Amino acid sequence: MNNFEKSVLDFIAKHNTMSLSTVSDEGLPCSASLFYVNKGFIFYFVSGISSLHSRNIASCPLVSITINKDYSDWRLVRGLQIRGRATEVGEVESLKVVSLYFEKYEFMNEVLNDGNISDDVRFYKVIPEIVRFIDNTRGFGHKEEIKTYHLS
Repeated sequence: MNNFEKSVLDFIAKHNTMSLSTVSDEGLPCSASLFYVNKGFIFYFVSGISSLHSRNIASCPLVSITINKDYSDWRLVRGLQIRGRATEVGEVESLKVVSLYFEKYEFMNEVLNDGNISDDVRFYKVIPEIVRFIDNTRGFGHKEEIKTYHLS
């Protein structure tokens, strides 16, 4: 892993929420802000199975994610644009994801009932195909990309 990839992972670790965009069966866009955890460049989130984005993922796994903080000066904007595929996480992998959530977020014990997940909640993962880092501190619209297939 090179220095740029390490700095992007550091950026990911310092943030908590992502905007997840999905597409409905009718081809309509949908976005939701979600808490996430990650293992390397794989992102995990928890959601109700009846949520619009969960239903959209079931029919079309193509998603995009953005991660950034709210800036008031465009020259300071730094953030991620990610394109990939989302899938529901299996039972065995869910146990690992629960641990990641408990590590990162103290309040998740309440939300996840100390690991006893209700039947209407699932974990999902996003495997990126492209991770694009925007860094206006290096010039307006400065971008660098990581093609993540070489990271697995």
